[in-house]
Amino acid sequence: TNDTIFLNGSVTETPQIVAGADVPGNTQETTLTINKSNSSLAELLAVSPDQIGFDLQAVTNPDDDTQTNFMQDNSSIETSILVTMPLAIQLEDLTREISFDLGGGLDFSEADSAVLRIVTYNGLPFSGEMDVEVYNANDSLLFIAAENLVLQTPFIGNDGIVTQIRSITADIPIGPSGIAAFKNGSSLNLRITLNTPASLSANDIFVKIRNIDSLHVKVSAVAAVKYQIEK
Repeated sequence: TNDTIFLNGSVTETPQIVAGADVPGNTQETTLTINKSNSSLAELLAVSPDQIGFDLQAVTNPDDDTQTNFMQDNSSIETSILVTMPLAIQLEDLTREISFDLGGGLDFSEADSAVLRIVTYNGLPFSGEMDVEVYNANDSLLFIAAENLVLQTPFIGNDGIVTQIRSITADIPIGPSGIAAFKNGSSLNLRITLNTPASLSANDIFVKIRNIDSLHVKVSAVAAVKYQIEK
């Protein structure tokens, strides 16, 4: 069934005044704000409507019906609607992958040891874990790090918005199997699992994402080679 829910609140009970042009040829702009304080907008959006319609009616000179006005053949009234909705979400084990091309592979065969250094700058309001994997050209898994990395939650305000990013540097030792995988691998894959920070109370935590929030990842490989110099 198609149910219709009407907006309620003081904004619907009191006529909203739209200013008129003072002289012919001029225009007057009026901004009307509908929010959760003056209407039932939050309850209306909570039912996830698939359509939002506006039935507007206008009355000229609502405060003084004796006032005279002017009308020209090119006179018009234009309306536009801007909807601003902060995105507040909660995640549970959302997985995303970041891949780095290894080209023809990285040859560490002469190295005594190798370390994969990963630096993360977490500006997303989530905690997470990261698995490090190496695949060949046929998308077959060649190597997976024994331990996953932990993405610490950035600093979040009471309003659910990130106030300061958090950076972590982690060194992952690469053993003989990892060295062989990097030599034959074609891509390094970082599998990231994100979650909303755990609540310290019984209430669920919802956080907000802005277009400036991001997660940056830098990856580098360091190999150590021992040489014996003879006199």
